[in-house]
Amino acid sequence: MQETSNCPVLLSAPQAAQLLAVSERKFHELRREPAFPKARQLGTRSLRWFRAELIHYAENLPRASLLPEPPHLKGDRAAA
Repeated sequence: MQETSNCPVLLSAPQAAQLLAVSERKFHELRREPAFPKARQLGTRSLRWFRAELIHYAENLPRASLLPEPPHLKGDRAAA
Protein backbone atom coordinates (compact mmCIF):
# COMPACT_ATOMS: atom_id res chain seq x y z
CA MET A 1 0.00 0.00 0.00
CA GLN A 2 1.46 3.32 -1.02
CA GLU A 3 1.23 6.33 1.27
CA THR A 4 -0.19 9.49 -0.25
CA SER A 5 -0.40 13.02 1.04
CA ASN A 6 -4.17 12.80 1.60
CA CYS A 7 -3.89 9.73 3.88
CA PRO A 8 -3.63 10.60 7.57
CA VAL A 9 -0.63 9.21 9.42
CA LEU A 10 -2.57 8.81 12.67
CA LEU A 11 -5.98 7.11 12.68
CA SER A 12 -8.87 7.20 15.11
CA ALA A 13 -10.53 3.92 16.16
CA PRO A 14 -13.24 4.16 13.45
CA GLN A 15 -10.64 4.97 10.79
CA ALA A 16 -8.36 2.15 11.96
CA ALA A 17 -11.25 -0.31 11.92
CA GLN A 18 -12.08 0.77 8.38
CA LEU A 19 -8.44 0.35 7.31
CA LEU A 20 -8.42 -3.21 8.69
CA ALA A 21 -11.88 -3.90 7.19
CA VAL A 22 -13.38 -4.90 10.55
CA SER A 23 -16.14 -3.53 12.74
CA GLU A 24 -15.24 -1.15 15.55
CA ARG A 25 -16.20 -3.86 18.01
CA LYS A 26 -13.74 -6.30 16.40
CA PHE A 27 -11.10 -3.54 16.32
CA HIS A 28 -11.40 -3.09 20.08
CA GLU A 29 -11.16 -6.89 20.54
CA LEU A 30 -7.97 -6.89 18.46
CA ARG A 31 -6.52 -4.15 20.67
CA ARG A 32 -6.31 -6.68 23.52
CA GLU A 33 -3.90 -8.89 21.57
CA PRO A 34 -0.26 -8.49 22.68
CA ALA A 35 1.01 -8.06 19.10
CA PHE A 36 -1.49 -5.33 18.25
CA PRO A 37 0.04 -1.86 17.81
CA LYS A 38 -0.23 0.39 20.83
CA ALA A 39 -2.24 3.58 20.60
CA ARG A 40 -0.69 7.02 20.96
CA GLN A 41 -2.42 9.40 23.34
CA LEU A 42 -2.95 12.87 21.91
CA GLY A 43 -5.08 14.07 24.80
CA THR A 44 -6.93 12.76 27.83
CA ARG A 45 -9.57 11.09 25.63
CA SER A 46 -7.92 11.08 22.23
CA LEU A 47 -6.20 7.88 21.05
CA ARG A 48 -4.68 7.38 17.60
CA TRP A 49 -2.86 4.55 15.82
CA PHE A 50 -0.09 4.87 13.26
CA ARG A 51 -1.36 3.77 9.85
CA ALA A 52 2.00 2.13 9.04
CA GLU A 53 1.95 0.05 12.26
CA LEU A 54 -1.60 -1.16 11.54
CA ILE A 55 -0.62 -2.13 8.00
CA HIS A 56 2.46 -3.97 9.31
CA TYR A 57 0.28 -5.82 11.84
CA ALA A 58 -2.20 -6.87 9.13
CA GLU A 59 0.55 -7.97 6.75
CA ASN A 60 1.97 -10.26 9.43
CA LEU A 61 -1.27 -12.02 10.39
CA PRO A 62 -1.17 -15.77 9.72
CA ARG A 63 -2.66 -16.95 6.45
CA ALA A 64 -6.07 -18.58 6.79
CA SER A 65 -4.79 -21.89 5.42
CA LEU A 66 -2.35 -22.12 8.34
CA LEU A 67 -5.02 -21.75 11.00
CA PRO A 68 -6.63 -24.92 12.38
CA GLU A 69 -10.29 -25.40 11.57
CA PRO A 70 -12.51 -24.55 14.57
CA PRO A 71 -13.98 -27.71 16.17
CA HIS A 72 -17.57 -26.51 15.81
CA LEU A 73 -17.11 -26.28 12.02
CA LYS A 74 -15.58 -29.76 11.80
CA GLY A 75 -18.62 -31.18 13.56
CA ASP A 76 -21.07 -29.48 11.21
CA ARG A 77 -19.21 -30.71 8.12
CA ALA A 78 -19.02 -34.29 9.43
CA ALA A 79 -22.77 -34.33 10.06
CA ALA A 80 -23.56 -33.32 6.49
